[in-house]
Amino acid sequence: MQITQGQNYWISDNTIMSSQIISDLIRDNQHIYDRAVLAYQNYTGVSLPISSRVFTDTTKVNSKIINDFRGEIVDQCIGFMFGHPVNYLLNSSDSNIKYFNNFLRYNSIDNIDLETAKRNSVCGTAGRLLYVDPYGIERVMYLPAWECIWVYNQSLTDVQYAIRYYNITQETTGVTQYTRKVEVYDSKNVYFYEQSAGGYVLDLSVRVNPIPHGFDRVPLIEFENNDERQSDFQKVTTLMDAYDRAISDAQNEVEEFRLAYMIYEGVTVDADFMAAARNTGAISVPVGGKVTYLTKDINDNFLQNHKDTLRDNIYRFSKTVDVTNENFTGSGASGETRKWLMVALEVRAAIKEMKFRKSTDKMFQCLATLWKKKGIDIDPMEITIQIDRLYPQELKLESEIQLLLKGVVSDKTRLSLFSPVRNVLEEIDNIKEEQINNPPQASGIIPTTAVVN
Repeated sequence: MQITQGQNYWISDNTIMSSQIISDLIRDNQHIYDRAVLAYQNYTGVSLPISSRVFTDTTKVNSKIINDFRGEIVDQCIGFMFGHPVNYLLNSSDSNIKYFNNFLRYNSIDNIDLETAKRNSVCGTAGRLLYVDPYGIERVMYLPAWECIWVYNQSLTDVQYAIRYYNITQETTGVTQYTRKVEVYDSKNVYFYEQSAGGYVLDLSVRVNPIPHGFDRVPLIEFENNDERQSDFQKVTTLMDAYDRAISDAQNEVEEFRLAYMIYEGVTVDADFMAAARNTGAISVPVGGKVTYLTKDINDNFLQNHKDTLRDNIYRFSKTVDVTNENFTGSGASGETRKWLMVALEVRAAIKEMKFRKSTDKMFQCLATLWKKKGIDIDPMEITIQIDRLYPQELKLESEIQLLLKGVVSDKTRLSLFSPVRNVLEEIDNIKEEQINNPPQASGIIPTTAVVN
């Protein structure tokens, strides 16, 4: 057995999936499972290093301040790519288009896209499972990366098997027990296993095992974030942890200073004295006595410069944008200027888009095998996937460009450059309909531009 990058494995074509192979794959996948779970916990603010920090001196203030850079990095990347829902267009007959659009709507595919993208952004990869519901309708669900293993053939391009494994909780006489369930998918069937003392055995709670899933391809599809299957924030993890420590330590200094450092000269201090001072806000001292603060000398400039360096490097190496930076929000920053500041983010988005398109194509290729059996002739190659970036809009400039391009390039090309227009063909149809229903001559206005062809 050979293990390649990420969660991909291959076994020979004539190998039968056995209890031992399932055990080996799950064991070999454990470090990937742990990494994906930890990444998702960190994204949700759980299990961060600063949260478990312990000082030897337990009397010292130990602030544990979390700065949610992970959430900001992921949300910015996903918002930039999927702030506009992905637009799926099918070039086919009206009946096929209706069926295709109903499939997208029934599955809330825009939400599936968003959640899939979020999870592969956080964990480096994610799964998407196709199945047929009890009503005979094709369904899509997203799966977390830690539940999935993909087994490839020797070409490392085609999935031969895919495994989904997860734990279920059972209460028996007040005792909580965990049982691991395993689903193995090949190009025809899904096999159900459960873990026992002797390994993995067929799940007897499933009446028919295996069950034909209806597709002619493996219906568990991987949506990887990049070839290395790294999360969007993996490379800046140490920088984010350092920022949390810096902020927390600064807060420690403030709180330690605020709580304790007072100097009493010529004054007898006891519990009653301190209680009276707290209640009245005043301190009575004898002649010659004095109460002062011991002032700490904190180098504010050094601390601020250190924080700024960490912050700048977090955004730089995660290829995201600090939207609070003066260069981005200043009065002189135009939409075009902001676009140039987002070049690194665009590079990351381009890689993510290519991976997303490849996996989505595989999804539709798998679905087409079932649609063909149902007499629905939808060619996956006729499906256009349109992913629009959520750039800052400069509508005045874009409108001027539209006027300048009129008659220079085709209306289809021109309108594709106008950010408010998401579906160019639909917009052209709307323009034609308006021209038919509201001809300029009807109002006495002489048209100065050509009718859209």
